[in-house]
Amino acid sequence: MGPVNHLPPDADGGDASRKSKDYSEGPVWHPESRRWLVEVRYPNLTRKRRRFRRQREAQIWWSEQQRAIESGTWDQLARATALKNLTFGELCDEYRSWAKVNQRSYENYAKVGLKFWEEKFGRESSLDKLNPQWIESVKSAYALTVEQATVDRKLEVLRAMFNWAIEGSLIPGPSPMKGIKLFKPNNELVRYLSNDEYAALLEAADHERWHVRPVIELAANTALRKRNILRLRWDECDFNTGVIRVTKTKSKKTVTIPMTDAALNVLNRIRNKTGKYEYVFCHLEGVQEGQPIGDLKKSWKAALKAAGINRPFRFHDLRHSCASQLVMSGASLMAVKEILGHESLKTTMRYAHLSPDYIAQEVKVLDRVLPKVQNKKGPQPLAPKEADCDLKEAKDNGGAGGKNG
Repeated sequence: MGPVNHLPPDADGGDASRKSKDYSEGPVWHPESRRWLVEVRYPNLTRKRRRFRRQREAQIWWSEQQRAIESGTWDQLARATALKNLTFGELCDEYRSWAKVNQRSYENYAKVGLKFWEEKFGRESSLDKLNPQWIESVKSAYALTVEQATVDRKLEVLRAMFNWAIEGSLIPGPSPMKGIKLFKPNNELVRYLSNDEYAALLEAADHERWHVRPVIELAANTALRKRNILRLRWDECDFNTGVIRVTKTKSKKTVTIPMTDAALNVLNRIRNKTGKYEYVFCHLEGVQEGQPIGDLKKSWKAALKAAGINRPFRFHDLRHSCASQLVMSGASLMAVKEILGHESLKTTMRYAHLSPDYIAQEVKVLDRVLPKVQNKKGPQPLAPKEADCDLKEAKDNGGAGGKNG
């Protein structure tokens, strides 16, 4: 077999049949660059061009693409290529930049979730390595160490990121989260504080940083979320009308909450401390002076421990307690719905937990409502046959007793 000629017979550029550059029939020789050009048009109207030194290599690649288009697997090749060119860390950075601007819950939700997955997968891992099996293994292992609801929150962040990237054409689909199921545990647990527990918690909070007790008191008396309290501004506190108007809420609507006497006393106590700043709860010194306080996780846990509250109780459960106290004090569910800022009454029902003692007392209303009906007939007489049998049995027992005596 003779040597392979890698150039066309008219490599000097005189190939009149290729001047129109019709790529539909295969590679085309380009005399100026002395390369074989290949162009493939895909069903989604995109196209890809490549250059080859050898005609055989160009023909092989063109044939592979044509077979992929005919079999419907052409997008898988494009997907694999796109995923190899992007690392997991780069995708997280892109989503992080978007989420900072567009998600109100970024600090406590997406930021935490992205950091978790970067630690598990590694920032340098290429996206083509991520698959449902790997995600499922991380999910199962993590579920052995934390509550299922915590696992679900991390999975939701990952799912949201991949959906965002696919919808924005940053990466091709399908999402590696496809087929991954959430645990969806029952989160309608009754979590509220008794009066004694609440008093003990406030006393323990007095030994923490200055803002811990007033934050807890506001949460228990307004049902505001922790983020709304820590970001509360003085211009949102209307002392003339006695209401708090929070504009940046989870439901993205303004919520107006009347101040209770306790809430008013809390705000008046700290007004002299932070009244000159924009935020009610802010740093009093240092480089962050005047900036809102970020969180109180450590102080919250310390206060719970000092108060002797050993059962699971989150800061958000103060919102549950407030809703339950309102309902048990006679407030309508519609009023509670407006205070909590819920879109539907069904959501309010989850928060409006009632204590067992309260429910037991409410059930006793039936004793006052239902009529007391006496059984006037008294004990029912025995049927004639049953009476004869009983009399015969008594005589037999009596006779047996006499003989034995």
